[in-house]
Amino acid sequence: VVVWTPTTVQDGVLDCQQPMWELHLIGHRVDFIDGFEDGKKVMVVFVQKSLFAPHRTNCKGVKEFYLRHGRFNMPMEMTEIRHAFVEAKEVPQRIDEFRRLRAMQILAGETPIPLLDEWAVYVCHLLPLSFFAPDASVDVTTLGRHSAVDIMGRSVGGGRLNADGFLFYHGVTEDYSRGYLQVYRTGAIEFAATHHDIPRQTQRGTLGLASQWQEKGFIASVASSMDILRGLGVQPPAYIGLSILRVKGVAMIRPQRFWDGGDLIDKDQLIIPTVTSETLSEPVHQLL
Repeated sequence: VVVWTPTTVQDGVLDCQQPMWELHLIGHRVDFIDGFEDGKKVMVVFVQKSLFAPHRTNCKGVKEFYLRHGRFNMPMEMTEIRHAFVEAKEVPQRIDEFRRLRAMQILAGETPIPLLDEWAVYVCHLLPLSFFAPDASVDVTTLGRHSAVDIMGRSVGGGRLNADGFLFYHGVTEDYSRGYLQVYRTGAIEFAATHHDIPRQTQRGTLGLASQWQEKGFIASVASSMDILRGLGVQPPAYIGLSILRVKGVAMIRPQRFWDGGDLIDKDQLIIPTVTSETLSEPVHQLL
């Protein structure tokens, strides 16, 4: 993005002649407002909240960190700069703690709808950066009109409001459900699924998980979840984290040798590192 130097400023109208700042931004948008005297325009630059803040500007050799105070941008004091960097480092830690806490709660049965016991659970969290803001809120009531969502390869139409936001679910009986997708009022999404017809026996007699099915299921579900967030007006970026629970002693079955499982998994919880969606519109197979 090139921000131009105003040679004259009157009533908020800029007469721009030469470049002043060059900013490397992802997911920005630039609009121009016409209709002012002498053909002048107002340029408005919309910049989404960054995962990599704080950012330093470089204006004609003057390098500063800025903070918004009301209508004005003021250079940050040294203590404010230190606080901004500490706060930025805390975000990944808070995300990891949240995911691990939810993994334990899901295994303990703390889910919005019961899941089938004794089978592997496939979990994903989509956490926009705004999720950590004290005033984070989205209008989930519109999701009652949302088209079908995907939960690990199974299309689910309709859902209901609940205490946490809006809940989509699939395959509910008196004993269990195959999966759910919970949209929180903060804009975060959690989906979890467990399918009794997916685990299979390998030639060695061990229980195996079909890796190709998992890959396709996660891709379809994350794409569906990103579509929900865009429809709710949630601003990127967002963290995406996959987990597979209750898998200790299970083999991962390879597509090319379906019945020959690999080495046994030695952990009950596989918490896969997060990836970052900068726009909520990237091809999911490239993100994951």
